[in-house]
Amino acid sequence: MGLLDYLKRKVGPLKETGGGQSEAVAEPAAIRLGLEEVERFLAEREREEFGEAIEKARDPIERLENEVMELRQGIEGFSRKEPDSGHRFYKIASQMKQGFDSRSAKLFVSLGFPGFAKGKKPSFLEVTEFQERLLKDLQTFSKTALDNKYLPEFFKDDTAEFSLLAKRISALAVELDAALAPARKRQLVFSGCRKALEKVSSSKARVNELEEGLGYSRERVGEAGKNAEACKKRMAELGERGAGANQELVELRARKNRLFAELMRPLSVLRRPFRKLERVCPDKELKKIFRDYSSNPWNSLLSDSVPDAPRLRKACKFLLESGEELEKDEKVLGKIRSAAESVAGGACSPLLADLEELNQQEKELEKDAAPLIEARKNQEIAGKELEALKKQLEGDGEALKQRRKELKAAELELAEKLSGLAGAKVALA
Repeated sequence: MGLLDYLKRKVGPLKETGGGQSEAVAEPAAIRLGLEEVERFLAEREREEFGEAIEKARDPIERLENEVMELRQGIEGFSRKEPDSGHRFYKIASQMKQGFDSRSAKLFVSLGFPGFAKGKKPSFLEVTEFQERLLKDLQTFSKTALDNKYLPEFFKDDTAEFSLLAKRISALAVELDAALAPARKRQLVFSGCRKALEKVSSSKARVNELEEGLGYSRERVGEAGKNAEACKKRMAELGERGAGANQELVELRARKNRLFAELMRPLSVLRRPFRKLERVCPDKELKKIFRDYSSNPWNSLLSDSVPDAPRLRKACKFLLESGEELEKDEKVLGKIRSAAESVAGGACSPLLADLEELNQQEKELEKDAAPLIEARKNQEIAGKELEALKKQLEGDGEALKQRRKELKAAELELAEKLSGLAGAKVALA
């Protein structure tokens, strides 16, 4: 049973009424069709409607074929003729004929006549393509032969015959166009249905793709949630020991910062005079010490044989023994000498020793606090990843929602167009 018969059956049972009329027993439900059924329905409906149009066009097509074949034979016979060589315009005529022959040789040759042999009907597309090529060739032929003002002077009978055949072909082309006109209008309807079908298919494919992506996003959110929970559990397992070590580490580093500030106080006072002494000191070793401590005092102190700082003490002793004028302001000069005496007397050594001890303690505490620090870092990363994936999941959900709206609108548009063709309410399955 064809799809058209299926549609007729789905419209609902009929009953006889008075006067031999038939009516539906009840309001038929909408015919639900899948996309493949829609494709078959359109194909069958096109074959049915366009088949009738092709049958109406049979007569002008067959007559066109005869007229065109006659014109083609006339062109071939004309190509063997030559103008009168005794005519005074022989050369012009010969050139004109050569031009006509070369331009007309391929006309009406590959039209692809939509024949009706052995009961086979040509398709609507074959007929319309034939019509378009015929009109194009006819237009070209008119320009090369019928509009040529020289050829009729030499080949009056031939050009008159060409003109007559062209007029008959043109009239048949108009007749064919009239026969195809209703089908052309219906072709626009079918074209609209097929575009709507294509829109539904592409929207459905995109919805399926987004649904698959949404499922994958849900899986990733689930995995990220498990990872975040595992990080939270790890933090709980580390307990007070890790938290205590971390707190001790915080306090120790605060003590180190206080030591750093105390060590940097004399160095900040000595930085400027050291820069002056670098320029005048003859001793290369001392010159380098002054340069190092004036450019980067903290790093120089840490690399100066901690905790004794012998290089710094040597530089301060030289400063105290130097006769150079380091500062005119007596108050500032007093601060410089006081700082130099303090450092030269070894004031930095116990502080550096304390710093060395704190560094060792820090290493031990870092070992105890490292798992907690790593766990906290992992927990932060897992939390950020989970939030990002949740946002992505939300965005994917919104995109899917929008695509489903577009699909619904496309399905309604297609169903409306199909209902007009089927003569019954159609909905997509």
